[in-house]
Amino acid sequence: QTCALPIWHAPNARRAVDVGCGMGELMADLRAALPSARIDGADISRRSLEEARRHAPDAELFLIDLVAPTFEDDQAGRLGTYDVVT
Repeated sequence: QTCALPIWHAPNARRAVDVGCGMGELMADLRAALPSARIDGADISRRSLEEARRHAPDAELFLIDLVAPTFEDDQAGRLGTYDVVT
């Protein structure tokens, strides 16, 4: 099962983010595994985020660059707000 770990380790998760979400397939699996959680997605590619929107129309999708020198400042409002990070 693709999303077994979140179910076992965080069955009551309220927020999850798929970092490097690509086209959003895992986000759809997370939605099924954690139906009461808000599922968001992040990727370095705008094009991937556009495609991910089809799999997760209600998700917050945002650009992320994990190696950017300004990463912490850019993502300060999001860091530490998720129960599950994939």
